[in-house]
Amino acid sequence: MYTTTMFHTVISVAGVTPEHRDDLESVTHTDLEAQNYRKLFFRRGRQVGAVMIGDMKGRKKLLELIRAREPVAEKPRRVLELSYA
Repeated sequence: MYTTTMFHTVISVAGVTPEHRDDLESVTHTDLEAQNYRKLFFRRGRQVGAVMIGDMKGRKKLLELIRAREPVAEKPRRVLELSYA
């Protein structure tokens, strides 16, 4: 996990990203107006990584899913939506 506050925002990267594996499924949400970006990575039905820029709401929940290494009951797009709750 890596977090920084460079570039006048918060950037957090956790878990596995495409730089480590090329067989990941991903979902992305971008909100240019609010300056938020989120990309979640999945492999074999499990969340394995995340990149967050801007709002860190839901970060703890995402980290718990990555650490649990359990299959995610929700579809990747739904996990992305729930991560903002």
